Amino acid sequence: MADSAPWHGLLASISIADINTGLKVLFQRYIATIGHRCAGMQPGEQWFCPFELAEQHSSGLVIAREEDTFQVGMASTDRPVWDTPDGFPGLKINASEPKFWVQGQRIPLARISQEFERSETWISTILKEDIHWLLNSPWLLQIGILEEVRNPAHGDIIVFDRELKISYICDSYYWLDIIHAQVEYAYEAPMASALLRNFLEKYIAVIHRRCAQMSVGQRIFCPFDLSDEYCRGLIIKKEQGAFQIRQGFIKDLSPWNINMSDGFPGVDITETLLDVVFISPPYALSSVQWMEKLAASEKAVKIVNPQDLKWLLNAVNNLIG
Repeated sequence: MADSAPWHGLLASISIADINTGLKVLFQRYIATIGHRCAGMQPGEQWFCPFELAEQHSSGLVIAREEDTFQVGMASTDRPVWDTPDGFPGLKINASEPKFWVQGQRIPLARISQEFERSETWISTILKEDIHWLLNSPWLLQIGILEEVRNPAHGDIIVFDRELKISYICDSYYWLDIIHAQVEYAYEAPMASALLRNFLEKYIAVIHRRCAQMSVGQRIFCPFDLSDEYCRGLIIKKEQGAFQIRQGFIKDLSPWNINMSDGFPGVDITETLLDVVFISPPYALSSVQWMEKLAASEKAVKIVNPQDLKWLLNAVNNLIG
């Protein structure tokens, strides 16, 4: 996370009174400028494009032009970079510059302009508390629900966990059908989002309770992505003093016939003949760590503004890596 204050001096070139909107436009122009820099680079040239401007250091992107590719990575230098060669911070790197740390990936020459054009549209004036929710809870199982969910609804729930490298984009309509069996107005916006949030918070608490009652060797399936053709979610196995967590799905298991004995979906798959497909390697956590994660995650369900959804999805995918 970077401080926005050093960027305020550049806002004079933008006739927008609202600082947040002005910064959004400013960074859109900055991204476009970085794209123009790349277009004019020759093989062997390198640009440093900072985003964090501090008194003692700067950090941001290093972009190196090769023959048919660009190498793009995160970098930092031990001195502030205030140079604005084209109206925005930037520095052409040469041998006399301070040592940079770089860790990057190669992007084909033909794709670099598309990457920056797409990045311009991803800039969002997301709320500060949303950023903290996204970045400052790396060990929580987090759930975001699109504001003003309506039935039928698709792609309006995001479930992610940076530690477990989980990232699901889910439909809400099956969840709303489950809630509708208990609450008549479950499909009505804006109540649908609030009811969904409350229900999923309780679902995490139920998973917590189920895990506390498991015996060694037992496996349970707790789905999040409910579909016509499969149910996808967490497969949790109790071991001695630990839990093993994997992602997986069960084919031909409809949300309509999944077990709901405690009011929430779940299957004990310890000795079943269900066709379980694993889609991630096992991740082990001590019993204490897993139970603490679940307890804290009960309050990590958040309603997300629709205009921020694309930004969040992109950020999550980058964080999960």
